Amino acid sequence: MTPELIERRNRERIATLDPAVQAKFSDFVVNALAAGKPILITDAKRGFFEQELLYKCGRDKNGNVVKKSEIKTNARAGMSWHNFGRAVDCCFVDPTGNPTWEGPWDALGEIGEACGLEWAGRWTGSLREQDHFQDREGATLIDLCSAHVDEINEARAAAAKA
Repeated sequence: MTPELIERRNRERIATLDPAVQAKFSDFVVNALAAGKPILITDAKRGFFEQELLYKCGRDKNGNVVKKSEIKTNARAGMSWHNFGRAVDCCFVDPTGNPTWEGPWDALGEIGEACGLEWAGRWTGSLREQDHFQDREGATLIDLCSAHVDEINEARAAAAKA
């Protein structure tokens, strides 16, 4: 990938986010690049149906983990900051322009935190995700979910049939 393509994809993904958090995520990308750690945002806002499909990976119909290696997320539809445009997942970009998940995650986490983002690399246990950054400032999942109960339930029902 060329630097121009990476920049365009990052801009496009940031544009899907809640306008209240876009500047922080833009600063994160710019500051990472300035520190010599170019990144690619691989995932930003995610729909409820997509979230529920990701949740189903590696689980049986009751949500029990049956294949840990296939788990994609611990969050069901409506329980992820991605659903409300307040989170991104990212990877590093190697010198040849290819995405890689090998890199200085602690340094990147510090850059994200300096931009006011919460870095999931500091979480413990199975929730820990080095590539996940979110902004919860001024919002709670309960408040955000309450405005979308019907959509969330519809997505869960549709995903159960998929």
